[in-house]
Amino acid sequence: MTERLSSLKQSHLRSCSFKRVSCAYENCEAIVPRKDLEEHITALCEWRIVECGHCSEAYPKCLDEKHLEICKKLPVECPDGCGSIVVREKISDHSSKDCPLTEIFCPYSEMGCNKKIERQLLETHLESAARLHLDLACVKLHRTQEEFKETTRKLEEKVDALEKKLQETVDERVNTLQKKVEAKIDGVQASLTSRIEINDYLYDLRLEREAARVSDDKRESPSFIWKINGMHKILREARRSTDVESEPFFSGVNGYKLKVLMEPSGDLSRSGKNGYVSLFLVIMKGKYDAILPWPFRRTVTFRLIDQQENPDYREDVVMKLDPSDDDSESFLRPRAEENNGYGFAKFICHDKIRRRRYIVNDTAFLEVQVSAPS
Repeated sequence: MTERLSSLKQSHLRSCSFKRVSCAYENCEAIVPRKDLEEHITALCEWRIVECGHCSEAYPKCLDEKHLEICKKLPVECPDGCGSIVVREKISDHSSKDCPLTEIFCPYSEMGCNKKIERQLLETHLESAARLHLDLACVKLHRTQEEFKETTRKLEEKVDALEKKLQETVDERVNTLQKKVEAKIDGVQASLTSRIEINDYLYDLRLEREAARVSDDKRESPSFIWKINGMHKILREARRSTDVESEPFFSGVNGYKLKVLMEPSGDLSRSGKNGYVSLFLVIMKGKYDAILPWPFRRTVTFRLIDQQENPDYREDVVMKLDPSDDDSESFLRPRAEENNGYGFAKFICHDKIRRRRYIVNDTAFLEVQVSAPS
């Protein structure tokens, strides 16, 4: 009887409307009755994700004021006090092109007028200083004519000197080339006397080219940047959206052909919240597979770039894939067009990717670094 009562109690607690439960958002420490959880998550929680009404950027509700301080689409007053309301990112254009109170240089500044006046007073200045501007223009014109004559004279002298030097150089180069051609002909005639020497030369040349190719391949440690557009829509429709693939890229000169597969609904909880984005490396059939070592043993680093303007405050998400001791078929030489992907089912949580600036202007950047051959 006691066990039955205990079981009924546990069953009731799992669905009890008054049981206090934690908020689903990671940074929220609130504990509310289960019956009030939905209202808390959708309307009251300071860590719920909202979109800016000006720029549509997503961020936690508690960061409203901080976002408005940097929002580029927020309408603000002209800093020069003309009374115009301008979008913050257009303030510079407004000041340099339209604001009537911005001080600008006189159009005749190159002539010598150093007057700086408000844009709205420019016409008045031009009318009142017309005689001064005309005098400055005449002085400038006279000076320019004198400089032009002097420049022309110097250029004519340089042209004469160059023509003389060019003729001397041509004669000297012709004599030098003629001697080199004669020496080459003598050398070729001597080398043709022995086919063995020619074959040895060609063999050594092939070895040098192969050594240079191998050396270049060992120096390669390429970095591929995948620009992923439409990230907000991808995350919102994660449950019903298809996988997203990068364009193919190579690990280096004559290297492995690879691509990245992203599953936006890689690991969703039963409630559909706090899902994860999954990332996988896919090895594709490439034109250099016959000369590459198999299985694939390069270390691959995935880096989701934090787009904070100040690099000191960036918190990139970095995970490394090390297949050195992995016998998965994903790293064998592809028999079909591509192998199955291999990577991270829980690369980053949906909530976390929205909280920082991993997505800016609806775009995310993923860097894929492939290590050099060992």
